[in-house]
Amino acid sequence: MWLGVAFFVHCTLIVYVGCSVAGGSIGPPAAAVAAAVLTAAPMAVLLWRERRSSTAGQPWRWPASGVSAVPVHAVGVGIAAGDLLGRAGMSMWSAVPSIAAVVSVVELMPVVLAARALRRPLSADLGEIDVEIQVEIRSGARRSKRWLARDDVRLTEEQLIITVRPGPRLGYMRTIDLTDVSAVEVRPAREGDGSWFSADDGHADSPPPGDVVVVDHRRGVQILPVFEPIGFAEILRVRVERAMHMGADRS
Repeated sequence: MWLGVAFFVHCTLIVYVGCSVAGGSIGPPAAAVAAAVLTAAPMAVLLWRERRSSTAGQPWRWPASGVSAVPVHAVGVGIAAGDLLGRAGMSMWSAVPSIAAVVSVVELMPVVLAARALRRPLSADLGEIDVEIQVEIRSGARRSKRWLARDDVRLTEEQLIITVRPGPRLGYMRTIDLTDVSAVEVRPAREGDGSWFSADDGHADSPPPGDVVVVDHRRGVQILPVFEPIGFAEILRVRVERAMHMGADRS
C-alpha cells in the first residue's frame, strides 16, 4: 500500500510539472527546462536501473533507491512551484529549498514505511512472501570503526547468503542452499562454539554473547548471531520447508 502511495504522489507531481511547463506558467524558459528535466530524469534513470538490477523483491534496498531519485526530482518540483510562489512575493531562493524538502519527505516516507512493513517485525508470515529478508549480524569483532561492522545475512527463496565485511575494501560471502538445511534452532552462544565465520585466509569472527541461530546443513553447522534470532529462525524454517516442497515438485 505504502509503495503505491509513493508512486501515486511521484507521478502526480510529474504531471503537475509537465502541465506547468506546457501551460507556460513557469517564468524563464531556462527555469521551465530545468524543472522538466530534474522532475522527469530521476524516474527515467530509476526505471533503467530497475531493468538492470530489479529491487522489487528486496525491500531493504528501497530506501536507498528512493534517496537516489527523490531529492533531485523534488528540486524540479520546487523550481516549478517556487516560480509561482515567487510571483506571490516569496523569495525564489527560499521557496525552492523549502518545497524540495517537503516533497522529499512526503515521497520518501511511504517508501521507508513500505520497506519496513516487509522487514519488521520478523515473523513466520514473512517467510510466505516472495521478498528477500536481510538481518544484521551482532558482530563480536573489534574493529577500528563501528561503521565497518556491516555484516549481514540475506534470505532468498532458495539460499541463505552470509556476508562479512571486515573493512570497506574487504568482504567474504558464503551461501547455503535451503534444500541442504536439515534443522534450525535458537540457543545461547556457547564458549565451545568457536568462530561463527572463518575464511580460507585465516579471518575468523567469534559470536558475541546472546542467542544465536544454529543451522544444520549438508556441509556442517552454521552459527548466525543475528539480531531478532527467534523471528529470523521462524522465517528460515518456513523458507526451508517451501524450498523442500518446490524441490520435490520439480523432481
